[in-house]
Amino acid sequence: VSSLNFRSGDTVANAVVVPVPADRVVCVFVYGVADVLVDVTGYVTDGFTRVGPLRVVDTRASSPVGAADGSGVPLRVDLSSVVPADAVAVAANVTVVLGSAPPERGFVTECECGARPEQSQTNFRPGDTVPHAVVVPVPADRVACVFVYGVADVLVHVTGYRTDGSTTVAPVRVADSAAVSPVGVPRAAGI
Repeated sequence: VSSLNFRSGDTVANAVVVPVPADRVVCVFVYGVADVLVDVTGYVTDGFTRVGPLRVVDTRASSPVGAADGSGVPLRVDLSSVVPADAVAVAANVTVVLGSAPPERGFVTECECGARPEQSQTNFRPGDTVPHAVVVPVPADRVACVFVYGVADVLVHVTGYRTDGSTTVAPVRVADSAAVSPVGVPRAAGI
């Protein structure tokens, strides 16, 4: 299971939820050559149960998910075989495989089934294979949805779940610089 894919010259980021062994040393394996930065953004001390990673979906054997115009039917992911009835959140690694996007980029969002949110949890370009970590609410029926704007095969690996002490929310965009003006400083030539 990959947590991050890259091409030569890429600078890419992702989040992962990983178990920490008693010696508190976590290993990073790179297939290729790369500089790696690891930033810890938090931890869970109780109420989180690590599993797998357990593959619960692989659409490569059936058909891709989504539609070029974003109107595709969501992929329903039944979590009942890997999370208990009292689970309130699930951690998963979701991978977009060989996406095709309209016209240049597509995106994927994982959430409870129902109204499709417009917030992306990962973006992809045509031909990309992009994994990303998510933590999403688990509804009472233990079925979550993967929405693809564009077309792609999808892999879902469950890495853990939370049964208590969690508050999850549907994606809510709190900032969008594209609506106002770009953020940052242009890079000087040659840098």
